[in-house]
Amino acid sequence: MKRFLLPLLALYGMTSGGLLNGQEREWNPALVGATREYLEELRSHFENAARSQAYSEGLRAKARDLAARVRTRLEEGDFRVGDRIVMDVDRPVPRTDTLMVDTSRAVSMPTVGRVSLRGVLRSEIEGYLTDEVGRFVNDPVLRARTYIRVSILGEVLQPGFHMLPPETPLADAIMIVGGPTVVADIDKVRVERGQQRFLDGPGLREALHEGQTLDELKMRAGDVVVIPTKPRFTAAEILRSAILISGTFIAIDRIFTRR
Repeated sequence: MKRFLLPLLALYGMTSGGLLNGQEREWNPALVGATREYLEELRSHFENAARSQAYSEGLRAKARDLAARVRTRLEEGDFRVGDRIVMDVDRPVPRTDTLMVDTSRAVSMPTVGRVSLRGVLRSEIEGYLTDEVGRFVNDPVLRARTYIRVSILGEVLQPGFHMLPPETPLADAIMIVGGPTVVADIDKVRVERGQQRFLDGPGLREALHEGQTLDELKMRAGDVVVIPTKPRFTAAEILRSAILISGTFIAIDRIFTRR
């Protein structure tokens, strides 16, 4: 039973609206920078919990869902179309290359050619690219940093396209671009993907409050964060004004009618 305790905490955390902090958050299937060993262990825990009669059917169903999410992450990897990887090579020849993940989840590398990133985790990218370069040169030394290209538009001081690390909390991303203006309606922030709203409403406000990252929110390259302008008048204020104006006209009409 003890070995199921941590995944059970995670199940309760997910059921109550998200992994909040402390030990629960450490068992997040979407944890940025998770290693393969960590995810394999987590998958095993959730699969065992899904089979255990010690839990309710609701918790077992949640465990099955979380185990499937972990398996999918292990199979597909962390990289999505449009992600950028900045590769700093120290040896054999110092240089910096920016690689973009294409529609087949691959990158084109100088000398090496196209390299698939399907199934590669962010925690593995530096060693993975080192091995790929090492097939052509002896003892390469390189560093790799990953970024997501997102647009932050509307009522922020520096709207436009920005390259951000996937571990950046969305709230921090808004502050990185100068923060909201004085007329920003921060409660109405939304994330758009193409022609659709991908994230908005109470769920997004909770994510901002909890400090969820771009990766945890499953944001992709090309997503647009929109911070709208506060309306000058709310619907209630407009209605009150209309009633007041209407009442004023009625009063004036009565005065002239009496005359």
